[in-house]
Amino acid sequence: MAKGNETWDEWWADLGPSRRLLDAFHGKEGPPLPWEDYVPRYLDEMRGAGQVWRIRELARRVAAGETVTLLCSSACTDPGRCHRTLLARLIQAAINPRWRPPPVP
Repeated sequence: MAKGNETWDEWWADLGPSRRLLDAFHGKEGPPLPWEDYVPRYLDEMRGAGQVWRIRELARRVAAGETVTLLCSSACTDPGRCHRTLLARLIQAAINPRWRPPPVP
């Protein structure tokens, strides 16, 4: 999509996986990284100060009733194996720290 046709208000690319992690997941430099190995690495990346702040900000906005839509590449066809699902769980946990998500498949 051309930049001029973008319809979102904000793009926080640092809430997506790093290029290195994404390349490993897609097997660009060897066998594809299994989902079971991808999940903890993505969650570790989200522990950075900037990411924690952004997750808390999204949690605040969702808790206030704002609609937040998480986007990904059009090549991503399985929400169950997408960082958006993991990010949504992190946002929910920031809203309600006692909330425990179901296990990630």
